[in-house]
Amino acid sequence: MEEIRKIQLEILNEIKRITKKYQISYFLDGGTLMGALTYGGFGPYDDDIDVGMIRKDYESFFEICKKELNPSFYIDEARLNSDYHLVFMKVKKKGTKYLEKNGLNSEVFVDIFPYDFIGDNLLEFKIKKFIARQIKTIIFIKKLPILRKKRWVLIKILFFRRSSYYQREYRKWVEYKNKNNYLFNFAGEKKNKKELIPLEEILPTKEVSFEGHMYSVPYNESIFLRKIYGKDFLDKYIRKNRFKHYKD
Repeated sequence: MEEIRKIQLEILNEIKRITKKYQISYFLDGGTLMGALTYGGFGPYDDDIDVGMIRKDYESFFEICKKELNPSFYIDEARLNSDYHLVFMKVKKKGTKYLEKNGLNSEVFVDIFPYDFIGDNLLEFKIKKFIARQIKTIIFIKKLPILRKKRWVLIKILFFRRSSYYQREYRKWVEYKNKNNYLFNFAGEKKNKKELIPLEEILPTKEVSFEGHMYSVPYNESIFLRKIYGKDFLDKYIRKNRFKHYKD
């Protein structure tokens, strides 16, 4: 695990280099952010690194990386890989190995989640969240039938188009055309309760220490995490007792 974390930090430093050079905002997200606040680095059971970017920055980073990314790394994303089964970007290091608990073989990666603007109408938000989740499920199961065999047959019959079609539909559905004061991570959304995040809780970012290096985090990181995970987010994180992704 220590070797994997070392490689993940290499990838994170490459992300930081590019974002700093091109003035792109990013921030530590999820368990990575909680690890930074609680342990000053990886928590005892953390096995990945999560990064967030507002959609505009996410798209800029995606385009810049095509020419700027160090040759040791590469981007895995639906627009570059027709077999991709996720709706967010991974930056991976070539020649490495990462065996996930779902049985997939990958290379060591850092996840980058896009945060999309959304209107403050609660009904619109709930509908959008529900439909985005369904499209994600279609994309995931079409590519990984072994994990959901019965549902795969039904989805294969009802949703017969290529996965690239559903990836495009997903992006059209979640990308809000007008800048607003609220953001949401549709790509990382699960069934647990999550709330809209005011833009001022994220930008401007600030820096905290993570494994001895300084990285950007949301401006008001505590409110940011409370909106996503609830008021007891740090207690839940500290009590976590298993790896989430990596099959040791």
